[in-house]
Amino acid sequence: MADNTEIRVQLESLTKDIENINNIQGRLDTAIDKLTDVSTSIKSMLAVHEEKIQRQEQIDDIIFKKLKDRDSEVDEVFRDLQREMDQVEKRLLNEIRSITPSINLFSFLNRNGNSEIRESDKAVSCFIKIIVLFINLIKL
Repeated sequence: MADNTEIRVQLESLTKDIENINNIQGRLDTAIDKLTDVSTSIKSMLAVHEEKIQRQEQIDDIIFKKLKDRDSEVDEVFRDLQREMDQVEKRLLNEIRSITPSINLFSFLNRNGNSEIRESDKAVSCFIKIIVLFINLIKL
C-alpha cells in the first residue's frame, strides 16, 4: 500500500503540474493574442503615418515648384522693369540733349537783352530746374 499511496501522491502532484502548465499555456495564448492585436494596430498606424508623410512630401514638392516658378517670374519682371527704366533713361537723356541747344540759345538771347525772351525767363528757368531734377533722378 505504501507504493500505492506514493503513486497517488505523485499522480496528484503531476495532475497539479499539468493544471499549472495548462493555466500558463492559456495565459501565453492570451498574451500572444494581445501581442498580435498590438502588432496589427502598429502596422496600421505606420501605414497611416506613411501615407501622411507621402502626402506632405507631395505638398512640399508642389510648394517648392511654385516657389521656383514665382522666383522665375520675379526675375523676368525685374529684367523687364530694368529694361524699361534703361529705355526711359535713354529717352530722357536724348530729350535733354535735344533741348540743350535751345536752352543755350535762350540764355544767350536773354543775356543780350531780348525783351521777348525775358518774359519767358521764369518758364525757362522752371523748365531747366525740372530737367536738372530728372537728371538727378536718373543718376539715382
